[in-house]
Amino acid sequence: MSEQSVWAGWKLTPPIQASTDGEASRSYQRAREKYKELSLALNQLEARVPGAMEGRLGLDFPDRAISDAFESLHTITSPQKLRQQHNFLVKGLERGSRVLDWQVSIPSPMVMLPRKSPQVTTDSFSQLHSWDTAVNSHDQLLPPTNLNPNELKKWLAGRFLVQLIREGALLNKEWLKQVPNAVVDGIAFEQNIAYLTLKKDLQAEKSGSKKTTTQAKADLDMSPDDALEHEQQYQYRRLFLSPMSQLLLLAYYQQCGRTWPTSDSAEACLLYYAKRLSRELAKTKLTALLSVAKTSASLEMSPLLTHYASQADASLSLQPSAWHRLVSQQIVSVATDKVSEDEKDTQPAFEVFPERHGDYPDQLKQLRQLQACFSASSSRKIGKSKALTNVDSFLANLNSTNKCSTCGF
Repeated sequence: MSEQSVWAGWKLTPPIQASTDGEASRSYQRAREKYKELSLALNQLEARVPGAMEGRLGLDFPDRAISDAFESLHTITSPQKLRQQHNFLVKGLERGSRVLDWQVSIPSPMVMLPRKSPQVTTDSFSQLHSWDTAVNSHDQLLPPTNLNPNELKKWLAGRFLVQLIREGALLNKEWLKQVPNAVVDGIAFEQNIAYLTLKKDLQAEKSGSKKTTTQAKADLDMSPDDALEHEQQYQYRRLFLSPMSQLLLLAYYQQCGRTWPTSDSAEACLLYYAKRLSRELAKTKLTALLSVAKTSASLEMSPLLTHYASQADASLSLQPSAWHRLVSQQIVSVATDKVSEDEKDTQPAFEVFPERHGDYPDQLKQLRQLQACFSASSSRKIGKSKALTNVDSFLANLNSTNKCSTCGF
């Protein structure tokens, strides 16, 4: 290949050896090898579309020629160099299409996706023995009788948390921190299925302070609009409990009520219980404990469930008002006198969906008619006035029927 005949847009210039010392010589050899590989790729394209190498104006690249040129790279180069040659041709074709008016269907660049670490590795699998031993002890352990009330409360809270982790229901550190508030808020039931509602304060995450939550609650005006706006400050996850988790939570409520150990976080209670559960877990950090629990869960649960339980932002739950609407078929009410004194600090008022009387028109058909009002003309000036006229006619027709759900009237 004549070096002078190569179009500058290919950005392919032969390397120059500036020095003869060891490191410079090795760098020159690597650059020379790369130059040969890219030149080989360019020759494959030139052989099928003459003039591509020198950058001839207005070239037409047949799709078959492009396909053959890129396919040939798979047979003449190693997998390690294939991505480099492929992307070299792609970038050159993009410049030619932009600068030289080449008519070409440019293939997508070749990218290398990072390989996700497997759920189970040799190292994590080797730690399962100590975890299985701790789980067996957990399943058989009874509350100790030599603890004072505060220590017992901490022990019971830790046992409940370990049960959630042991089942694979909660394997994420951030959501684990929200369990104390959910326990204080209390358990809820839907069709005899028990669940806790975990909520994570977005404002506190951004500011790094807990003062935002307190201020938001103090300033909350319990009109429906403000209550719904208050929900926007949180991310929610509904934690549905197994029968065993329900029993352990019931035992905790019977012993301690709807409270959480004073000044003790979820992590502190969990590690307090883990130290008394197994000697092998005495020095284990929370991150390591969740990691081995995730490995154990991945052997029993589907990858989707394991991913959901271990990720912070995977498939967030509905906000309370939307959840209430889903399960009860009730909507937020503008009336606030229906809310009791105990409830008005936490949720807006709801009322049953109003009954619909009479026949309503096809809303999808009305939506299509409304969309047609804006596509009557492509001219900016004429189109705007024409669209306004069409919308006025559309609304006049709907007002005559007094049934315009599409527009919200």
